Amino acid sequence: MDLHSLDCGAPDSYGHEMTLTLVLGSVADRCVIEEAFAVGKAYGPPGFPSGSWKNTFTVTGAPDLASADLQQVELRDPTRREALLLLGTSYYFYEGVVDGGRLKPELIAEEASDCCYGFTSAKALSWSYPSP
Repeated sequence: MDLHSLDCGAPDSYGHEMTLTLVLGSVADRCVIEEAFAVGKAYGPPGFPSGSWKNTFTVTGAPDLASADLQQVELRDPTRREALLLLGTSYYFYEGVVDGGRLKPELIAEEASDCCYGFTSAKALSWSYPSP
């Protein structure tokens, strides 16, 4: 994932990459996430935060990835207080997430006083489902 779109407002020389890995399994004819983790890297000009990290996510609920009715998947890393909200055609990355805080599928608003607006997002490939 490249977490910056062309119009996100970050300087051109700043970047933030994340590779998400989902380990899938089958439980009672459902496709479930057994493990979710990501490695990330930020880079930029001198003085900008840079470096690498790893997220170990927990899955909110028990989404069935094989369901055509699936609307979203919430992944949260309580240790780093970060989250990913995966939607059918996009995703949002969050920082400073409090336990149980609602993840809003919007970028952070200038006047936001709570923690649950997306920090950044980008276009993603649509999810596809096998034909019955």
